[in-house]
Amino acid sequence: MLTQVINTLGILVLPASVGLIMLSGEVVLIIAGRKFLPSVNSLQIIAWAIIFSIFAWIFSDCVLIPAKRELKVLRNTLITAAINVILNLILQSANK
Repeated sequence: MLTQVINTLGILVLPASVGLIMLSGEVVLIIAGRKFLPSVNSLQIIAWAIIFSIFAWIFSDCVLIPAKRELKVLRNTLITAAINVILNLILQSANK
């Protein structure tokens, strides 16, 4: 069952993310207009993040939680949230 979930989501998410990366300029133009073209790089980064988040979801919700490893899911969530906040602060201050 897990293999089927991974294969199905891989077949759906990987081409969608690659397509979004390749067509990010056009997507921004259609949805937001010319003045938002500088956000193309952000959209490309988010498209990569979609791939990793889907497989992280599979691992946590389809593997760890059914195996009664909720503590590991909580620990990993807290660690990644802390890293996210720290990197946001560092990158935000580097951007100024």
